Amino acid sequence: MQASYLPVPHTLLRSGTAFASVHEKMIYLILESFSGQDGQAFPSYQTIADAVPCSKSTVKSCIQSLIASGWIEKVERFTKHGGQTSNAYRVLPHVDTPSPASHETTAPETSADSEEEVLKKTSLKKELVQQYESNLGKVSPRIEQELLLLANEHPIERIQYAIEEAGRANSRHFGYIEQVVKRLATGSASERPKQVTKRSRRNNSLFQLPNWVEREKEAQRAYEAKQQERQVIPDDDEIAALLHTLTREGA
Repeated sequence: MQASYLPVPHTLLRSGTAFASVHEKMIYLILESFSGQDGQAFPSYQTIADAVPCSKSTVKSCIQSLIASGWIEKVERFTKHGGQTSNAYRVLPHVDTPSPASHETTAPETSADSEEEVLKKTSLKKELVQQYESNLGKVSPRIEQELLLLANEHPIERIQYAIEEAGRANSRHFGYIEQVVKRLATGSASERPKQVTKRSRRNNSLFQLPNWVEREKEAQRAYEAKQQERQVIPDDDEIAALLHTLTREGA
């Protein structure tokens, strides 16, 4: 019978470096909650996604990362007839995260690396959030995590372009952004579009004047130039003679 609670060491729960993201930590704990006495768990991707909550693609990505990091291992399962069925995952024993006091000689270096990584993620998160909100509206906490997970695997310029593509398509579904990013990732470098800025978007066909407008302006400028050439401005002597004539006629 499965226990009604899951004991989790404080060092693991409070560690900010043991896992790559909060989704990865949650998925690890959920897998452990589903594991039996042999340590194996086989909930579906959808079951895990509903429990986090997150997308199925995030679950798949985090599980691959947990396997690579040694937190879990994949166990292939087969039917009684020898056919392969869905995989199970064995949760490996906890490895206590060492406290800073236990390694005084290496603590400064680890702390510096962690601080640099935190600053990098914070800057990346801020840039992507601003890009998303300027194109698609308010960002939810789930979208923030999805953007950071996507940024772990793809260049930020590619994600920014995908966000702008979603804005032009008026699609707020995050799957649309993922599809654009994957399409760019599978294409050749020459086919990948450059990052589109707000200024360049204003220069598209929606904001350009028709050709006939420019032709009308040129015709108007030519007409005004001819009219100016036809105007005859008298000099001082001509003006004096004209005034003398008018004076004599008035007398």
